[in-house]
Amino acid sequence: MATPYSLLSHTTDLATEIEHFYYWYASWEKDAVILSIGLQLLSQMLSLLNISQAQGEFIKKEEKQTLLSLFWQMKESLHDQSLNAEELPSFLLSLYEVTLKDNPHARLAWVLINLQEQAYTENLWAINALIKQISPALPQTRAQVIYANVEKISKLPLVYNSLPTALQDATQGWLP
Repeated sequence: MATPYSLLSHTTDLATEIEHFYYWYASWEKDAVILSIGLQLLSQMLSLLNISQAQGEFIKKEEKQTLLSLFWQMKESLHDQSLNAEELPSFLLSLYEVTLKDNPHARLAWVLINLQEQAYTENLWAINALIKQISPALPQTRAQVIYANVEKISKLPLVYNSLPTALQDATQGWLP
């Protein structure tokens, strides 16, 4: 399958770069399962950037620049076919893991974004309330503890009424 030349164009804004790639990828990938996973990861990355921007930029410029550079490299690898479509979802996930592994605020937001996708609509308020409390003002050690607690919750089967209580328990004593 021919890869369009647009993969070689770059922007200097990470969100714009992800959005452009999202639309290109949606029209390019033909395998429904791979497409679904890739689009979900791209959407989660955009959500993470939007949350960071809304909550005081807890993702630092250097981290965004690193992600942007890795994103450009990924596009170039797709163009020269050294990266194939089946590898793209795991590559996208590795971009996040490598770049934000030392940022507990971003990791907490990431696990909450994933939890949003599993939660019943009636419980989204609890997740959104916690997302609104992620900011650079939240000490990193507290963000790390909350992240670890919420990550445990995200790995358990969700019961309709248990999520708000579980999130409250996970954050009790750690939020200002």
